[in-house]
Amino acid sequence: MDKSTKSKSAVTSGSSAKPGSVEQWVARLSPEQQAIFAEVRDTVAQQAPAAAVLIKWGHPIWDSGGPFILFKPATHHVTLGFWHGTALPDPEGLLEGEGGSVRHIKLRVPGDLRKFPVDQWIQKVLALNAEVGDASKRK
Repeated sequence: MDKSTKSKSAVTSGSSAKPGSVEQWVARLSPEQQAIFAEVRDTVAQQAPAAAVLIKWGHPIWDSGGPFILFKPATHHVTLGFWHGTALPDPEGLLEGEGGSVRHIKLRVPGDLRKFPVDQWIQKVLALNAEVGDASKRK
């Protein structure tokens, strides 16, 4: 899918009502995206066991001193975004995005998460949340 194509959320089944829990929200994903979510959830739990996962801005985010990861499904991939992403070490140019502070990767199939240094990125964004504060707050 090229950048000019608007992606539809994979979570647009029927109702416009917001789901009541992360589990209800995830249940609406395709099986492949549910598997990707499980990989992300497990990785974040290992790196940031005290982080909360909640639905905010229409999709799951993980929060610890401010949001640090977002999970946003699209038709053919999942966007995994990192607040303070502009400060992440990325010598291979794996992170995508412009402006602001969020940078992201696209996960297309289960297992894609292993292609990226996500553990290192999580540790860095957590440290930045602790050091400079919540990157989602406008300055």
